[in-house]
Amino acid sequence: MFEALDIDASQSWFGSLVGITQQAVSKLVIKGVIPKTGTYREWLLAYTSALRATASGREEEASLTSARIRESSAGAALKELNFHKQAENLVEVAALEPILSSWAARGRSAVQAAEAKIIAGLESKYSLNLDEQLISEPLRAALKTIADYPSGIDSDAEASGEGVRAAETDSDD
Repeated sequence: MFEALDIDASQSWFGSLVGITQQAVSKLVIKGVIPKTGTYREWLLAYTSALRATASGREEEASLTSARIRESSAGAALKELNFHKQAENLVEVAALEPILSSWAARGRSAVQAAEAKIIAGLESKYSLNLDEQLISEPLRAALKTIADYPSGIDSDAEASGEGVRAAETDSDD
């Protein structure tokens, strides 16, 4: 009886069917009121369901419910933050910064000491005369990358290790 409704819908024909413009149909698709693709039957059901929701005020209720959920989530996050603050599970950045700087400096010293020991050990054991730059330049580039890290803390390149690879490439020049 209504087999014509079971064919793939087009925005312009659907607009003509319900008395709105193709641009209005496009906006309904963007808002998710009607699916991007579907039959005229599916689009009519979605469209009339949305019209009924708007007419009955359920659309406003959904918006209010969404706002209450966001408010509740924010309140829960704030309570959790206060809990961790009282439990002294949080560290202030200002307190952490000198600790991390000291740790990085100690790490740098350890790497530099290891570099000298590695070169001396290789030269001694294998009677070699190494070009120290072959070992020291990549280590210095890696140490520079570590030292520069806080300035690029939000960088995707840093998280992926691209900063280290870039430093290694720079030392090849």
